[in-house]
Amino acid sequence: ERAVADARAEAAREVETAVAEARTRERQAELAGAEQLLEGVRSIDHAQSLSEVLHLLADKAAEIVPRVALFVVQDERLRSWRMIGFPGELATTGFETGLNGDELLGSAALSGQAVTTSSADRRMLPPFASLKEGRAGIAVPLEVGGETVAVLYADADADDPARMVPSAWPEVAELLSRHAARCLQAVTGSRIAEALTKSEV
Repeated sequence: ERAVADARAEAAREVETAVAEARTRERQAELAGAEQLLEGVRSIDHAQSLSEVLHLLADKAAEIVPRVALFVVQDERLRSWRMIGFPGELATTGFETGLNGDELLGSAALSGQAVTTSSADRRMLPPFASLKEGRAGIAVPLEVGGETVAVLYADADADDPARMVPSAWPEVAELLSRHAARCLQAVTGSRIAEALTKSEV
């Protein structure tokens, strides 16, 4: 009986230790994620041009999410600006699609709202995504002056099991995108103000 009691006590201590270690790892992961997000926001803040804002958005989103594709709106079409985490040939040739509300990217661009695969028919996924079953994707529009100028697509379709992806990655991708849109607005506004000042002089 004493041996059984000792074994149970030892098992309880092991469980308690394992739970404490798991909570510590969880807190450390949350802190690292918050620091990574803050660093991304600060980097975008310091961008001096429209292209730099877009490049930094793609780079910082790719540090958190395995696959990222940034599209810009040109002539009523969405053209890839940067594609990270996708096959090399796709990143080289790029991808282009129309502003179609029946497709994930176009739906986000036209509605001005983030669209996820969980809220949309998987048939709406862009051809380049090829998401595995159970994986999620999100498309977030970037608006300047009430008009969509770009769309960020991100998904967690990673084949590298060693790469940890935070569970809140869709929210992080949307937050970075919305902040980048505000920075685009600020850069555009400053250029207009500068142009007006020069014209007055």
